[in-house]
Amino acid sequence: METIINLIIQLIAGVAGGNAAGAALKDYNLGNLDNTIAGAIGGVGGGQILQALIPAIASAAGGDLDLGAIVGQIVGGGAGGAILTIIAGLVKNMTASQQTRCGSRRSMRVTILHRARAILLGGGKAAAHDWAADVRA
Repeated sequence: METIINLIIQLIAGVAGGNAAGAALKDYNLGNLDNTIAGAIGGVGGGQILQALIPAIASAAGGDLDLGAIVGQIVGGGAGGAILTIIAGLVKNMTASQQTRCGSRRSMRVTILHRARAILLGGGKAAAHDWAADVRA
């Protein structure tokens, strides 16, 4: 029973986190339905990851849910929903801009990989725009 309650809390928190991220960051907004779907999936995923890392938030010692466990589920679900919504918005924006610039699918994949690498490695604007040379090759 506690597992179902945890999933429901994570799902609701993920939906709230996904919609809040979409509303706050207009560049990554997917629309109401897509923000809700991405938030729900991210909320459950983020809550489960946080629950695996910190088992104390899975349930309280006595079998009942306490305030700490509920807050932990809300934080994990909300953060997971917001993060997945932002990632989905980033991918959507990158593919939409590349479809107008690039004719082939191969060049679009190369561009997405190079931009993701630049963002993850912290290469800054120069590294993010370095992808053009590889696309032309």
